[in-house]
Amino acid sequence: MQRRTFVMSGLGPLFVAACGGGGEDAPALADEQEATVLDADDAASERGGRAIRFLEPVNGTESTGISVNNRGQVAGFTSAGETADFGTTLWSRGRAVRFPTLGGFGSGSPRCINDAGKIVGNSTLSVTASHATLWTGGRPVDLGTLNDATASGATCINNAGQIVGWSYLGPGPVGTTHALLWSGGRMIDLGTLPGGSLSRASGINGAGTIVGSSSAGDGSGTHAVLWRDGTVIRLSGLGGTSNHAYAINDVGLIVGQCDPPNSQTSSRAVMWQGGRMTVLDSRGGDRAVARDVNNFGQIVGSSSVGGHPEGHAMLWTGKTPIDLNDLLDAASRNAGWYLADASGISDIGWVTGTAFNTITGARRAFLLLANRWGV
Repeated sequence: MQRRTFVMSGLGPLFVAACGGGGEDAPALADEQEATVLDADDAASERGGRAIRFLEPVNGTESTGISVNNRGQVAGFTSAGETADFGTTLWSRGRAVRFPTLGGFGSGSPRCINDAGKIVGNSTLSVTASHATLWTGGRPVDLGTLNDATASGATCINNAGQIVGWSYLGPGPVGTTHALLWSGGRMIDLGTLPGGSLSRASGINGAGTIVGSSSAGDGSGTHAVLWRDGTVIRLSGLGGTSNHAYAINDVGLIVGQCDPPNSQTSSRAVMWQGGRMTVLDSRGGDRAVARDVNNFGQIVGSSSVGGHPEGHAMLWTGKTPIDLNDLLDAASRNAGWYLADASGISDIGWVTGTAFNTITGARRAFLLLANRWGV
């Protein structure tokens, strides 16, 4: 399907701003919580050289880490439980800031933070609409939708300020979705594989190569794809009907998830390099996913190791799997913590994701320096 371009009036200067300073510099527009990045016992152990931090929520009881940049800033969300509104949150320099939504109420959900501290995701615009959002300087910017659709989302932003995501085709709340690129003040419909009806973009690297998923006209399901120079390319799979590419680094290494044939309950973490797919060792887990990759080829995600219902956070260095729980110090383990999912990794080796406490029932975002252990 041919790409379509839409001129976004008034957005040009905002993309210039997206290349500017950090996103935590406007606390007057957000709820701010000072010096609460570490738990009290965690702060003490950090002084002893521990390289794990559990990140406290802002105006809520739970926190989740989604993305981390090379400055150690974490983007995630905080909430008061699964049924409550959740807010886009930035943890940076010993403080946590919760940013407003487009409509000033409802939920905000971040997906990515770049090295300038710009965060993208989606947030509530009205009771019936949620739009792709860029948070810059603490302010939410509406990235719009296709054809006055009611929903869109942004999933990744590179250091040049290019953003990818998706939108319903519109008008209104129903219909299929198409992958989008926001660049230079324009919103570009990336289209689908030939004959396909839906697509979503999930990641973009520094060169502007985009990855995601698309259906095809042969009824074979959803396929992992990449968009390069205006062309959509289908990536190999395992024969199942659900395949997704989630991230790509600057040397073209792609990571994601593929289902085996005739499977409704299992999935595999995979990587693609030079057009060749490799299944990553899940250490026996029947369900695994690779969510992010840095420019040194370190991959993070999760696996259902030992059949654990919440999964275990994983790190792959090359093809070698590491359960990040094996890196936890005794104090963290004895306090009941385990790392369930790793969703982002920086070039420095900072990893963020979600941790659970088996004693207190707490859910916390975490920030872990994997390279502290030489992995």
